[in-house]
Amino acid sequence: MIKEAETSLLKRYSQDQVASLLAPLEEMQENYRLWNYTLDGLAVFRSGNTFEVAKLPVDFTELTVVADSFHTKPLRKYLQSVDRFHLLGLSLHKIELYEGNRHGLKEIDMEGDIPTTIKDALREELADGHVTASYGAVREGKTMSHGNGSKKEEVDVDAARFFRTVSKYIEDHYSKPFNMPLILAALPEHHKLFMEVNKNPRLLEEGIKIDPFSSNPFDLSRGLVFFL
Repeated sequence: MIKEAETSLLKRYSQDQVASLLAPLEEMQENYRLWNYTLDGLAVFRSGNTFEVAKLPVDFTELTVVADSFHTKPLRKYLQSVDRFHLLGLSLHKIELYEGNRHGLKEIDMEGDIPTTIKDALREELADGHVTASYGAVREGKTMSHGNGSKKEEVDVDAARFFRTVSKYIEDHYSKPFNMPLILAALPEHHKLFMEVNKNPRLLEEGIKIDPFSSNPFDLSRGLVFFL
């Protein structure tokens, strides 16, 4: 494809100009990291002052176009059906955030100081001995806890504080800036509690009521069908 572009460009520009224009494309051929972490499609845009590479989750017919403007027609159908959303996987022990569309999910590396477990959220109180409950496995809808004064009510209060912190962080750093719907994937009891403390208007009322960290990818994808 580079050779095809070169042949077309040499009809209008000098050898040096063409070599300069194609240099980033030549370097791409040796970028093994790029080729080892690709998606199904790839779009490359190059001009005198622009070089953009877009990984795409759909396959396209190979096409090389040399023109005075970028050729984006093959991308329009994909862009019109993106239907982007955020998916929050939530438990007391782990949170993950994804950006998704009908073609798949991509995990987001969340920036900033956000607690990812209930222990992280309550670390200061735990260090000072203010919180006496400890948090074990979640099984069959029951939170196992033990320690001095480790009542279920204490766990629920602490879980609510954790979920409230997560909800605000996601709203401030992702929902507001990107204005995308938010889908919650969590156990039914966690889903109910999160909905009670949530103030993010982008969160959809219906969610995927499974443990996102113990379910296989097929179960999670099947749950997403409802929204897509």
